[in-house]
Amino acid sequence: MKAYNAAVFFVDILGFSALTKGLVQNITQKDYEAWGVDYNLEHPYSFLAATILVEFRDVLQQLKQKLPSLHIAQISDCAFIWCEDMTEFLKGVHLFMWTAVKDKGILCRGGISYGEIVEVENVDYALGAFVVGDAVTRAAKNEGRLKGPRITMDENFPHDVWTHAKNAHCIEYISHDLFNELQSEINMEKADEYRWYLCDADFIANQKNPPTYKDCVELTKKRLEIANVLKYHPRMGWNSRGEEGLTHLSAGEFSISRNSLLHVLHRFETQIVLNDDNRSIGNVEKANVRVKNDLYFSTEQEEEWRQSLADCD
Repeated sequence: MKAYNAAVFFVDILGFSALTKGLVQNITQKDYEAWGVDYNLEHPYSFLAATILVEFRDVLQQLKQKLPSLHIAQISDCAFIWCEDMTEFLKGVHLFMWTAVKDKGILCRGGISYGEIVEVENVDYALGAFVVGDAVTRAAKNEGRLKGPRITMDENFPHDVWTHAKNAHCIEYISHDLFNELQSEINMEKADEYRWYLCDADFIANQKNPPTYKDCVELTKKRLEIANVLKYHPRMGWNSRGEEGLTHLSAGEFSISRNSLLHVLHRFETQIVLNDDNRSIGNVEKANVRVKNDLYFSTEQEEEWRQSLADCD
């Protein structure tokens, strides 16, 4: 046995079990076409589910190829990703989520933790890698705490990042938004969200200086493109066919499009998602053009932003 401390990311495809059980009603031919699947009367849900799994696995393979230090174990529609190097781990979390949600149209949710894990050495990995430990259990438990394509973290995970990341300065100036404590006004329950959508993996890998106001505006525009995927992408049409799926999409849309993150104001905050024929790649592209060309992303907020950055120092 090999025991060591590492960061662990558990990710799960939302709605997949309901799909395989045939509980997602009113799926249309368009939903199948979005995934390149022909509607099959004999296996109406299995072919679609299998196609989504292939795309999910492709994201994991891309992740392993770009970040070989990561350990990955896929279990059907979910996966464990872990690494001793905290910086590489954070890059992996962002790369996975941006690729899966934004590029592939896969609605998925995650949980992250840091602590002791146990690997079994000198075993045959032909059947796949496996890992156990307290951090593994906590990451899996965290996954189910928030609605939408979001990531829940341990309360002390920010401290673990500062302690173990080799270049934690890369997220220093966005940490006030990246690490977000939530508290329900209904039952006062707390949860800590890791806002993966604030920046992509390239930011984690390359940011050596405080981001400029222009940088934060560009990060905001990229974030809003993810929100456009939730609202318009046809691949998430099947997710919108049930009440639970709509809740996940709406919660994700509301969180990802939230205003004033990184001290940047915009006018695209919404929680409205579509479940009809208005979902199309064309509408995603049109919405992205609106975000790109909107004039409200201006320097009129720059002085306020500079002052808030100075206060962080």
